[in-house]
Amino acid sequence: MKVGFVITNHNSDISPSGNSDTHDFVESIKSNVQYEFEIVLMDNQSVPPYADKYDIDGLTYVYVEDQTLTGITGAWKVGIKKRMTLDAI
Repeated sequence: MKVGFVITNHNSDISPSGNSDTHDFVESIKSNVQYEFEIVLMDNQSVPPYADKYDIDGLTYVYVEDQTLTGITGAWKVGIKKRMTLDAI
């Protein structure tokens, strides 16, 4: 069985713990999920970007250049569509 996670991340002055919270969550997944897993990480315009934090198997990183165009729900939708595309491969 394979488990899929779609995570949205945002790190800025408004949400200064975004990267840290995401880091903790990914570490929890790595430590506790006993099945093969994949993660689609939607990074909503973080400063600095989250991309360099992880190089793990099963992680797809997508940076959203301007989150104001779609808001957080737009990032969720893109992440879910990306996850569904992975199934088709």
